[in-house]
Amino acid sequence: LQDNSYLDTIYRERDALSLNLSHNMAAMKNLSEDTQILSNNLSLLLDSVFSIKEETIAGLVQNQTEILQEMMKQGLLYQMELQQYIHLQKSMENISRSYLRIPQDSPLLENCQRIDQGTICQFCSAGWHFFGLSCYLLSAQTRNWQQSLHWCREQGAHLVVINNQEEQDFLKRTVEMPSWIGLSDRDMEGQWKWVDGTPYDLTPKLWFQKQPDNLGNEDCAVLLPGSMWNDDKCRKLYSSVCEYKAGELHLPVEGLQDELLGP
Repeated sequence: LQDNSYLDTIYRERDALSLNLSHNMAAMKNLSEDTQILSNNLSLLLDSVFSIKEETIAGLVQNQTEILQEMMKQGLLYQMELQQYIHLQKSMENISRSYLRIPQDSPLLENCQRIDQGTICQFCSAGWHFFGLSCYLLSAQTRNWQQSLHWCREQGAHLVVINNQEEQDFLKRTVEMPSWIGLSDRDMEGQWKWVDGTPYDLTPKLWFQKQPDNLGNEDCAVLLPGSMWNDDKCRKLYSSVCEYKAGELHLPVEGLQDELLGP
């Protein structure tokens, strides 16, 4: 009986060991599978890290290359602009030297005055009258107001705008025929406008007495020789007076004789 009991014990222990062994083997299998999964994940992670590193390095290299190319481009542009500046500076020096050779009786030197930086001379194109700071052209050919407006623009000017009494007096002395000036109320009756945008309220109103009267849709202003303004029908044919700002010539003081400019 003791032998049988001993054998039963051995069998039970064997069965228990066998069961534990099976459990351990199953656990080892699961552990091996988990290890393989971790190994695979680690490989994927390393591949991703290497890929990101390569892309980052490639991107940095590309950015550096683009930056270097842009720097070279800007350097070339700077060199070109520097050469242009040097060329322009030489041209200005040549022009300045040529100013010194202007004959003293040149029309360019008829209206000069000293300034801190040298001398400034106002001048007009041939055939134009100089007064104040403007140039004036009197057209003997008659046109309506609109045609006169366009004709003056073709000359690089505009119909005259009278800003003060001195300018009016100059024109009264100069104009020999009724002439259109750059003033009208064609857009809205009673709202007179100068063609260059000068506010009408800021200029003198040098009309004939009881003018403008808008008699028969008279919407354009005409200057009578030796006289004042009158409103008249814009379709009528009159001479015209054009005006533009006088050109300016800047000279160093030593480029002119003292007697040319006076004391």
